[in-house]
Amino acid sequence: MVQHPTMTPEAIETAQEESFQKDYQRLGPSIYRALETWLLGYIALKNSSNALLRKKADRFAFEIRRAYPVFLAGRLFGPNRTIRLWIADVENQVHAELGQPAMFQRLESVAAVFLAVWSWAKLQLDLFQHPSLIRHTFRLPEESVPAKLWRRLRGEDPSGHNVQVELRPEQTIWVRIEGRLAMAGADRLGQDLKNALARRRERLVLYLNHLKASEHEALERLGRTLAQYKHRIRVVLPADRDFSAFAALNALQIQCVFSMATTPS
Repeated sequence: MVQHPTMTPEAIETAQEESFQKDYQRLGPSIYRALETWLLGYIALKNSSNALLRKKADRFAFEIRRAYPVFLAGRLFGPNRTIRLWIADVENQVHAELGQPAMFQRLESVAAVFLAVWSWAKLQLDLFQHPSLIRHTFRLPEESVPAKLWRRLRGEDPSGHNVQVELRPEQTIWVRIEGRLAMAGADRLGQDLKNALARRRERLVLYLNHLKASEHEALERLGRTLAQYKHRIRVVLPADRDFSAFAALNALQIQCVFSMATTPS
């Protein structure tokens, strides 16, 4: 869903994956980070004079005790030695504050190791994954040749106007003209649009709602340049401005409408 000026979608995904891997290698699995945070919260609040805060500390202690069985798997399968030692240190701090695990929790720790191995094997072999056949990929396709042709019209013109191009569904091209349209700029824009219309079959919408000013006859000349393709052109006019040159567009029978609330993005 991202069009980056220099990075391909594959490069973006690779950078994201590298970031996740670095996070995992340097900071460890998130479950142990959460347990460490809860432990610090428990230590800070357990002797509070506020009864609600002491109750919150009790809740932290309850959740930490429920997580006792995950420590053994972390000490065995942590991403590196530094992280495994850190997990062991968190475990020692937890036991010092909240007591040693009960026998059933030690048994759950062994079961958790087997479950961790089983989960790893399923991921490696792509077994029992849910959903197994559904993947939504939101990636914009490579830009087509027609799209590139129209997008060449985009940018600042030396005479003072700016052109934005948007490809819409149903073979429609929106060309938004902003700023001040001068005679020279109108001639260049008209010729570029005419060339594109000659090579392509898309319909054209000229969006003039952001046009601030126009030199005398500039819009008229633009309309005359495009008159050959008037059956494929619609012009959206600003509702709050009075450019006499708009009359020339109507005279050439180019379909004109006043702008609505919906504008091109």
